[in-house]
Amino acid sequence: MRRFVPIGLVVVVGSLLAVTPAAAQPRASTVFISAAVLAVVDESSNTGGLGLGLAATPDGSSTVAGGALGLGVHLTPRVSVRAEVNIAGRAKTETNLPGVLSSGFPSGIGTSITLTQQFKTTRESTPVFALLAYHLPAGRLTVEVVGGLGIVHQSVTSSYESTISGPGLGPGGTFLPPPTRTEVKSSGYDAAAVVGADFAVAATNHLAVVPQVRAYVLNGGLSLRPGIGLRWTF
Repeated sequence: MRRFVPIGLVVVVGSLLAVTPAAAQPRASTVFISAAVLAVVDESSNTGGLGLGLAATPDGSSTVAGGALGLGVHLTPRVSVRAEVNIAGRAKTETNLPGVLSSGFPSGIGTSITLTQQFKTTRESTPVFALLAYHLPAGRLTVEVVGGLGIVHQSVTSSYESTISGPGLGPGGTFLPPPTRTEVKSSGYDAAAVVGADFAVAATNHLAVVPQVRAYVLNGGLSLRPGIGLRWTF
């Protein structure tokens, strides 16, 4: 029974689009603005510690909430150019390695110690896209295939912490080395090719609801940004 539900939804939506008059096509030089909420899904390879020289570091994959603002203009009724900026929350990853146990000490001195290690990474990325779009109208629905260039500002903080715990070390006394912490901060700008699509559903002659997706590959990792927003065409 469940498999018929998506088919029914498609039929209902298709029927509504068929019976509703098509929205007016925008003319050349028509300007539009947009705002959207996003899910920022980053799938990236191991960062190699970003300068820490460590063998094991946190996986860079994460999902955070974000938003997008856009400004565009129609060059023709079917071709538009636009600029978009994305803002997302901080993506945090953390890896705790199992404690390393050692018992190779002489009798009378502490017979075991435990080394625990923790890796943390905090990332912020703010991409700005310059996009060209081709519009394929079908009634109230317009499918827009987009592509262009993105400039991505990335800020990364990577840290490594280690703690040694165990019984007293040294004859007649206790000594435990203090925890150690190493931190590296980096930031910079990178360029990336961007592809995506918009599915603009006209609510009025000026307002549209726009599910959308953007995707780009940077430093071997994929950033996928699906979302939904509103567009106002002047």
